[in-house]
Amino acid sequence: AVAGAGAGTAAAPGTAGARRDADDPGLARLFGVAPRTALAARAVLPALLGGTWLTLALTGPSIADGTAWWAFGPAAAPALAAGALRTARRRPVDHAMPTLDTPFGSVPTGPVRWAATGIDVAALGCAPLLAALSAPPTAIGAHLAVQAGTGIAVLAAYLAAARR
Repeated sequence: AVAGAGAGTAAAPGTAGARRDADDPGLARLFGVAPRTALAARAVLPALLGGTWLTLALTGPSIADGTAWWAFGPAAAPALAAGALRTARRRPVDHAMPTLDTPFGSVPTGPVRWAATGIDVAALGCAPLLAALSAPPTAIGAHLAVQAGTGIAVLAAYLAAARR
């Protein structure tokens, strides 16, 4: 969980351009590039930042047990980029959403939904990594291959479904 949070935090600063494009689509049109093409280009920096951070964070466990955990960094990079882009392009908080009454008080669902936007995509895309870290297998090759495929699929799906 700490590695995922750190990687997502490392990827977030690289999404300033995507946030600006979402806030003012007129500026993005000045480039003369299709919106999805521009968003795909904006995914490169968060992928590099998040993947590099995760690679460095998993180097310690790799050295400790001799397993190539560090290889999950580049494999998870596309999913981290998709989560960071979704976080950057999220809409403002919807305070009109209902509240949930709990024994500890009411919980506003608008801010909760807003805070979870982006984390959901990154967690889905990094599910094979999270599974491998929670129950370490004897050989990580299969988990690594599935992680690479899942990361690319999540980023491709996000880019295909992106609006604006």
